[in-house]
Amino acid sequence: MLVAVVEHFLDRVTERGFDAPFIALLLKLGFTEIHYLHGQYEFGKDFIGQLAEPAQRFQFVFQSKAGDLNLGDWSKGVPQLELLRANTLAHPGFNPVLPRRAVLLLTGRLVGGAPLAAQNYCDQALTSGVPLEVWDRESLIQRITTALEIGVAGRTEGPLFSLIGSIDDGSVNDIAIERFSRRWMSIDVDPWACTLEAAIVAERLAGTDRLDTACDTALGLVRAAWARHHGELPPHSTSLTLSEVGRLMFRTYAAALWERGSQSLPDPIEFIRQHDEPSGYVTYPVRCMRYVELLSLLDLLPEIAGMESVSDRADIPKHIGHVISEHPGCGHPISDRWAVSIIPAALVLQRTGQQELLSTYLISLTKWIADRYDGEHVGLGSPVGEPLEETEYLLGRGFPVGQRRGRRSESYVSTIILDLAALSRLSDVYRVARNEFLAVRALACVLESRDDASQYRADDSSLSFEPNVPYSDECTDDLFAVAPTYARQLPERYLQRIDRSWDHLAVSAFLRDRHFLSAVQSFRST
Repeated sequence: MLVAVVEHFLDRVTERGFDAPFIALLLKLGFTEIHYLHGQYEFGKDFIGQLAEPAQRFQFVFQSKAGDLNLGDWSKGVPQLELLRANTLAHPGFNPVLPRRAVLLLTGRLVGGAPLAAQNYCDQALTSGVPLEVWDRESLIQRITTALEIGVAGRTEGPLFSLIGSIDDGSVNDIAIERFSRRWMSIDVDPWACTLEAAIVAERLAGTDRLDTACDTALGLVRAAWARHHGELPPHSTSLTLSEVGRLMFRTYAAALWERGSQSLPDPIEFIRQHDEPSGYVTYPVRCMRYVELLSLLDLLPEIAGMESVSDRADIPKHIGHVISEHPGCGHPISDRWAVSIIPAALVLQRTGQQELLSTYLISLTKWIADRYDGEHVGLGSPVGEPLEETEYLLGRGFPVGQRRGRRSESYVSTIILDLAALSRLSDVYRVARNEFLAVRALACVLESRDDASQYRADDSSLSFEPNVPYSDECTDDLFAVAPTYARQLPERYLQRIDRSWDHLAVSAFLRDRHFLSAVQSFRST
């Protein structure tokens, strides 16, 4: 059955969607000096890598194609193959002295007359000193299944099949992804096999129109990267590479989300109607906040190879501002689970000079929270609550189920609003928000962790929960006076010291119940 899962993956994955898992596969196969070159100056090479075989070390160069290649496609691609084999322009990691081997990578097959043409070409290339190999669908199936079976020591099939079943029947959510991904953090499990597993899951999600959760799966790899080797200086090479692969995978699916949304995002009423009324009125705010959050993370993502392939990337901040302005759902979090969605969007608005919109956005969120905690309302669900809990709290006023749960006084959204207002020096917004939250008894709360591996884990006993953070009534220039938690949270952490603050945002977006003031502050300072 694992073979069938891999076959399904290869049959549907795009060329860019295969970039991250192919890097993981090369690492699993023992390649070193791997570099991803796809872009404007690739010179026919999507990847390069070196492999030491018993008698010789080789410099490999790879050209990647998705799907089947017929004779016409083969003929059009021959000039690229010539460039792949002959050109020495690549990357500083490319060694022109080593004997070279070129590989045409296909997630599909050679069909029609292409197999004969390819065989003839490969025979001629063999005599020229730079042979060409074809790694097609069947070859990749064998390599990937072997990597999965060995890499996670027989623990792949059961959990993976169960998760795929929930993806196919539409019952999967980000909570299930987080629980599934916990084993990726163990140093006893091969990181590159885990990456292949993540790629299969992400592509399956993308194929069922869940690009948001596919992005989330990639963030799980970033979380795992630092949970495995937190605190090492210099950073462990496995953590750095796994983080880069996770970023690359996130870029792939977030860029697909951007391509789709930037073309024709419907107006709010049509948005709701497209998603099964009346449930659309509950899921609409979730879709809005998650959409803006993921696009903001894409905009904040440091430059990596292939970012130039994200079309019209410079337009993302303006689009984010437009969506926040036009879609009320961006300011209506249905539970504290969506509090962290506000942070990346706020950072983009602040960094791109949309300060007035940021103030308006935070005030809108404040009014929403105040209404949800006022009078007979029972507040909003917790950051770790299941969807049923979220809905019951949201609709709790006057409903028996809401009365059964009782009022929840803590509000993580209020914490985020106060923190962003304080860090952005929006003293008027801070004062309004503080007064509103006091009036309706919405208590700012925070989950704190030490600067160790506990910050990446959802179930660590050392995490500390403060249910009522005593924020000051006024925001001053002295941030340490805003709240006692700031003295513990503002100083740089490990990921800031090694310049990986984006990865801290990724951890927040993945776990949903915590944020790191040091990471937020580092983005405000750049």
